[in-house]
Amino acid sequence: KESPIFANVIPDSLRHRIHIPPTRFSGKARLTPATIRTKAILEAGDGVLTLLARLNPNRELYEGDISIDRFPLSLYLPHDSLGNLSASIRFAGKHYNPTDSAMYASAELTVDTADYSGYRYTGIAIEANLNRGRVIGEITSTDPNLLTGLALSANLSEKKYTATLTGDIHVDLEALHFTTET
Repeated sequence: KESPIFANVIPDSLRHRIHIPPTRFSGKARLTPATIRTKAILEAGDGVLTLLARLNPNRELYEGDISIDRFPLSLYLPHDSLGNLSASIRFAGKHYNPTDSAMYASAELTVDTADYSGYRYTGIAIEANLNRGRVIGEITSTDPNLLTGLALSANLSEKKYTATLTGDIHVDLEALHFTTET
């Protein structure tokens, strides 16, 4: 039977692509007048996704870590070509509005392995820092079939976002299963 959450919240075009397998969720939160600390764990198949986070809403400070270990994306999106994902995300910052001149934030994503279309991607990393409306970051991959070194710079204001992405990508589309040799 279809979940009422799906029927009322998720559009038809997406609803038929998503499946919610047997999933276990556990978590805890500790609240003090100044800080909220959380730990949440999502388990499906042999995979685990763990979130550890801390928020100080009065000072608009936040930080957290997300650990993803062999999480089976294919169980949730069975009609796509996704497989397991092992990755980690770290984030921290102050203030919430990216155009606020006092906001700063940093984020790091490291993909240890990601299965897509029968290929296992490895060694992908994204780092970005936002400070006073200026973003500096990089995207790298040491995967032998997707060697990448990109630099990102951007400026964010209330009226306009501008971004520049420069660097090199060396990709073997056949090895990544995007094409076959003819």
